Amino acid sequence: MEELEVKVRKPVFEAESEEQKLKNIRVTWLGHATTLVQLPNGINILFDPIFAHRASPSQQAGPHRFTPPPCKIEDLPDIDIVCISHNHYDHLSWECMKKLRKRQKTRGGLKVFCPLGNVGFFREAGFAKEDVAETDWWDRAAVNRPGMRGFLEICCTPAQHGSGRSGRDQGISLWSSWMILYKDDEDSAQQRIFFAGDTGLRSRHSSRKKRSEYPICPIFREISLRLGIPQIMLLPI
Repeated sequence: MEELEVKVRKPVFEAESEEQKLKNIRVTWLGHATTLVQLPNGINILFDPIFAHRASPSQQAGPHRFTPPPCKIEDLPDIDIVCISHNHYDHLSWECMKKLRKRQKTRGGLKVFCPLGNVGFFREAGFAKEDVAETDWWDRAAVNRPGMRGFLEICCTPAQHGSGRSGRDQGISLWSSWMILYKDDEDSAQQRIFFAGDTGLRSRHSSRKKRSEYPICPIFREISLRLGIPQIMLLPI
């Protein structure tokens, strides 16, 4: 099979015109699962931020990135919300979260949404209790930031995956996907953005059956039936 080269380009987070800000949702893939979603109302949502070179407790050993991060945390625009899908090292970094918290402390603060069982990680990283929303599947939270216009809800949705940062905590904390529900005003159509995290399309185990013979995970249909079909889907490939 021919290998394809993935070119890394540094993103440019330039201020858009007021006219563009009123209509456009902007999505920037920052490598692996890390994705930045910028809403027309000025709210910036960062999913699973990983800017480290290794997904490991130590940067001296462990799995390393195939491509370098396209930018540094310092290059990002102000981040209002971080959504974490699960606590595996390639989706949740201690150093990255501490840097983001410190950076946003003087820029209006940072709100974190995470699945059940993960709040202790963020408290140890220096986050205040009120800055972390620990959620179960189907929990919904309305978001209201200073100066924000429009209506924004964040819904913790199911995923087919797992969790654990050592051999002793496998499956103890919850894993999830996320649905962002956004409206400019009461009369506008709702915009839905789905971040799948590490969810699998089909089940996987030790069977030698072809993957195509396994049933498709039912959560995708259930999420769409409950919340509506998303216009933007951020999926692992």
